[in-house]
Amino acid sequence: MSLTISFLRELHAKRDGVAAFMDRRSEIRFSLVAKVKYRVCDRPSPTIAGVGQTISVSRSGMLLRVQHALEVGDRVAVTVDLVAPSKIGKAELTLLGEVIRVEPDCVALQFDEPETKPSRH
Repeated sequence: MSLTISFLRELHAKRDGVAAFMDRRSEIRFSLVAKVKYRVCDRPSPTIAGVGQTISVSRSGMLLRVQHALEVGDRVAVTVDLVAPSKIGKAELTLLGEVIRVEPDCVALQFDEPETKPSRH
């Protein structure tokens, strides 16, 4: 199964039954709670990696609860666990982005183009 940016576009287009809201940002954001794994890509050792949780997601980024102190400008790879229909099983959505805002226990990421790969769990 291959999910791309079209997945997020479909999510944007089909808001029924999903909490969606807009504020000063140009994209609609969705309240979405999902487990994630994250890894900072551009810092020298030691590697910063952990698990977290999405708070909200839009086509262009996400607000993510994290375990580590990240910095604005950090490049971060985030893998979101997705639950697909039972015939397909589980899938992972891997996104690469840049930290654009830091809050006490969460960060805002702006996405690059996403790519996904099926998970064999």
